Amino acid sequence: MHVAFADAELGSHFASFIAQVLQNVAPGRYQKHEGLRFEPIERHRCGCCAKVSWRNDCRPDQDSDAFVTTDGKQLTVSDYCYDSLLDTYKALRRRPWRRVLQRHQRCIASAATQLGRHMRGAHTVGFCPHALAFIQWRMLWEGSGTPLYLLRRQHKELFGILGWHLARPAPSPPHWSAPTKAWITRHLFASAVIDSFDRLVRWAEQVVPTNLVPWEQPTSPVDQNCLWAVAGNDCHDAPAVVYLHAGPRIRFGAPQAVLPGGHWETQQRQIAQLRRPEP
Repeated sequence: MHVAFADAELGSHFASFIAQVLQNVAPGRYQKHEGLRFEPIERHRCGCCAKVSWRNDCRPDQDSDAFVTTDGKQLTVSDYCYDSLLDTYKALRRRPWRRVLQRHQRCIASAATQLGRHMRGAHTVGFCPHALAFIQWRMLWEGSGTPLYLLRRQHKELFGILGWHLARPAPSPPHWSAPTKAWITRHLFASAVIDSFDRLVRWAEQVVPTNLVPWEQPTSPVDQNCLWAVAGNDCHDAPAVVYLHAGPRIRFGAPQAVLPGGHWETQQRQIAQLRRPEP
């Protein structure tokens, strides 16, 4: 289990979260201390498991950094997990685009088209908060400083995801199977990605009315944390289990955002100002 020391405000949440996890892992064994509030948790049980033989007891120092995928392509465990994160991100990226922001797709595309320069450290006028949040969200995780590039086919690494992956502490013992490691990492990553979307939507709703949008991410992908714990032994009798803090995540799972009257006309006037050079 892990929580960043810099997140001091998470102390009480962390203690309550771990108390809930222990109650689930070993009911009745640990007494919950007074003053800890209830923290909702998600429990995910892994369907993968490592094959252990008596000829190879798989001690922690016997881990191999090579894994052969089903198509015969040989990858390191780290690369295998990273590829899994890319697939997870692409699936998560489609959800708000299709289900939450479908009516705002024109807003997103029109704004990104006008922002063909590097935006880090720049300031612009405000425009559709849903478009702003989605663009900033993708810039955060894809490591892109130019919104226009988000509309093009990508041929480079998504450096935001790569940085998050390389900065994570190992969430499981080194001798666990590569599919289990990738499965655990996917759940932690998905939780961080969803939480960051909700945070950026709230931020956009606050900053757009000021008509002065700062294009500087307050945090980096490396700082995107979530409360988590891992239990189990990566075998049929005791499979790996991931516990995650179940936050509200209202924005990511919301129905399609409603377009107020005159929204598109207002959006057109606002993005027209994005072409102008900044003072």
